[in-house]
Amino acid sequence: MRAGDVVATVLVLLVLAVVGLLASVVGVAGVVDVDQNCGPEDCTRAVAFLGTAVVVASPWLALLPLGSWAVVRLVRRRSAWWVALLALPLGVLLFTLGVLVVVVAGG
Repeated sequence: MRAGDVVATVLVLLVLAVVGLLASVVGVAGVVDVDQNCGPEDCTRAVAFLGTAVVVASPWLALLPLGSWAVVRLVRRRSAWWVALLALPLGVLLFTLGVLVVVVAGG
C-alpha cells in the first residue's frame, strides 16, 4: 500500500463527508418546504416526509458502509480510494430516489 492511496482515500472520505453534510442541509430545507406546501388535498404527507427522510439520510446511507469498507481495506493494506469514491454515485442515486418520492407524493 502506498502513502498516496491513504492520502487519496482520506481526502475522498473528507470531501464526501462535507458534500454529505450539504446534501443533508438541502434535505432539511426540503422538509421545511414540504411541511409548508403539502396540504391534505394535494399531496400525501407521510410519503412526502418519507422521501425527505431518504434525501436527508442518503449521503450517510452511502458513505458509512462504503467508508467503513474503505477503512477496512486500508487496514488490510489494499487499495481503497476507489471504494470510497463509490459512495458518490450511490449517494446521488439515493438522493434522487428521495426527491422522486417527494415529487410523486405531490410535495
